[in-house]
Amino acid sequence: MRAESRPRRVDLTAQELAGETLVYLPDGGVCTLNLAAREVWELCDGTRTQQQIADDFAALHPDEDRASLRRDAIAAVFHLQHGGLLEVPGLE
Repeated sequence: MRAESRPRRVDLTAQELAGETLVYLPDGGVCTLNLAAREVWELCDGTRTQQQIADDFAALHPDEDRASLRRDAIAAVFHLQHGGLLEVPGLE
């Protein structure tokens, strides 16, 4: 993913269940997101770069290590994209 890319959520059905988010994929599969992955997924609205997503995610957790949170958010974007939950303009 290029640094200037602005990933956005794919329009999928999601449901909260027991503290996790179930996301239903078009092929009939289901992805389960924990709270952190859901927060990152929600930040992927097509207006933020990957770095902005990482910064905004870290800001949601001010009492935790910012550098670690930023790395976690960038990894989550990668996994969400490869799991089919994000689209990245220019990479379709």
